[in-house]
Amino acid sequence: KAVAAYKRAIELAPDYALAHNNLAFAYISMEDFPNAIAALDNALKIDPNNPYYRENRDYVQWAMQEPDRYNEGKLKGLPKEITLRPQGKKTVPRAKTNGVNMAQVTETPAEKPSQSTAEKPTEKPAEKPAEKPTEKPAEKPITKPVEKPADKPSEKPAAATSNAPASELTTANNMPPASAQTQQTVEIPAEKPAGKPAATTQTPRVEPAMAGPTDDALSAMYYRGALYNLLAGKTREAQRDIERALEMYPGRADYLAARGFIEIRNGRPMDAMPFFDKALQSEPEHAVSLATLGYLNDIMGEHSVAEQKYEAAARANSALGCATAGLATARVRRAQCDDQTEAMFQQALDNGCYKGEMLNNQAFCALDNNNDTLAHSLGQKALRRSPSNSVVKENFNFLLDVTGIPYEVVKDYEQDYDPYYRVATETDAPPLEMFVPVAAVDFYTVFVSNWKNKTVLVVPFENPRGTEHMKPTPSQVYTARMATAIQGTGFFTTAMPKDGRVYTYDELTRGGMLQKIAERNPSDLIFVAALDRTELENVTREKYKGLKKNRMVAASASMPTLILDARTMEPVFQGPVTGAMDVPDKLEAEVGYRQLDQIRDGVFDDYARKVAHMLMYHFHLVRHPVDKTLVRHMPHKELRASKYH
Repeated sequence: KAVAAYKRAIELAPDYALAHNNLAFAYISMEDFPNAIAALDNALKIDPNNPYYRENRDYVQWAMQEPDRYNEGKLKGLPKEITLRPQGKKTVPRAKTNGVNMAQVTETPAEKPSQSTAEKPTEKPAEKPAEKPTEKPAEKPITKPVEKPADKPSEKPAAATSNAPASELTTANNMPPASAQTQQTVEIPAEKPAGKPAATTQTPRVEPAMAGPTDDALSAMYYRGALYNLLAGKTREAQRDIERALEMYPGRADYLAARGFIEIRNGRPMDAMPFFDKALQSEPEHAVSLATLGYLNDIMGEHSVAEQKYEAAARANSALGCATAGLATARVRRAQCDDQTEAMFQQALDNGCYKGEMLNNQAFCALDNNNDTLAHSLGQKALRRSPSNSVVKENFNFLLDVTGIPYEVVKDYEQDYDPYYRVATETDAPPLEMFVPVAAVDFYTVFVSNWKNKTVLVVPFENPRGTEHMKPTPSQVYTARMATAIQGTGFFTTAMPKDGRVYTYDELTRGGMLQKIAERNPSDLIFVAALDRTELENVTREKYKGLKKNRMVAASASMPTLILDARTMEPVFQGPVTGAMDVPDKLEAEVGYRQLDQIRDGVFDDYARKVAHMLMYHFHLVRHPVDKTLVRHMPHKELRASKYH
């Protein structure tokens, strides 16, 4: 009955915050806490500065979070009161309202007005102050201040009261000013035939009437609460709020997208896709859903489909920065780090997509363009923005190994946001676009996908003087060994010139000979080197401060080496590479001819391994495990809702 009465009162005066508060009390009596929260949210929407409504809502929130403590002490949570009332009338407890302790609701038949106040019919109730009661003092409510238990967050709310039935409530525009000698008393004309006396009621001061919350406004409030809680990492509360909004408007694209973002935050990307698909059924050009589906396809390896989604999102909303960042990411995966890609990254930043994953992808292009300083700076910023992303962390560790630039340990603060009901205004709601994710590219994966199985053209070595008659020639032997070493990395394939001709190192590096060879033999890289004689040297190495001495023969050969990019004919590497080998317990004079051949082979094999590893490191085909302390987790740091960026 109480719920129905207060709902009727809200229908007559939807802007009457006290009625929403008292409706919440009725729900609390029934232990229907979700509806009590909703009613208090409506009261706070009308009167956001009322401390009692906030305190009541805190109480309900506490009761929901700690049901055991609530059930143990719920009979002790009501405000204590002393009320003198007429005999034979049933009352319900009062509640905290706009700073005024309300009298009891008196349940009397509708045709019998209350006898506790003067029954003086008036034709113009708005022009007269309330009559001062002249009946027996025993009929006047007497209250005393409310005492709060010390071990609970707030007192349990109780219903504010009125001597008039709930159906007789009207808006505040019909209420007369309060008397200077008594509490404010308002005479409200009842919905009865003319001639009937109007009931009087005790109410607090009511602000001018405002429009009550509609379904649209209420669903928008739940939607904003879901986004705020999602930002704060409270996915459970965010899901509760967005599902309430979807109950009112199940086909709204923004609401469905918010529901999908909750699944992504919970680590269930496959479960998120149906929500974005349904949003597109409702709104085919919903840019946020298109861009997020592009991200989901991207992380699942469907890069071509992802790029199509990003393009559609950018067409639907060119100002959606993270859609542009997704297009730039697709180009990064193909190692297309040109001016167009850089312009896309800059446009994404200008449109507010300042995410660690996007900065990580931008750092890849800086590294690919040999700008180590910029790559290190972008990688450091990316780690600050996304300290928990393992891909970003591994990539930054890789940048440290490549550049050798010092770094600062990132402090990852556990952010603690205010509860939503304390900042529940439209300006505090984060925009939906800020939740559109960007996939972080793994540097190692991109390098492997773009350089694996590239062809290296191994140009034959020049035969040492006097060895041309040998079968097989040294050129054939060592050229085959070089090709085997490069192909043994598992990342490259090798080929040799079709004509089989042997040139000197000087002939190859002068006069455009390599250009002609490259035109006749398509490849990605060209390897050229010259064999050099192996040098032997007696070496004595000491251990344990000279107590143990080892003598050996140190063999080495320094060979001039040139590796070219066959597309641009620009050198990838140019300089000497030294192969080395130690022969223990030997002196140079003790080395025979047969052992000398073995030493030459060992020195060349070491040279070939070094060249193969040099190619792998140059094209970043070696994964660098995280071996440094990059992130230090810190205690809570309180942030206000406005600190989104």
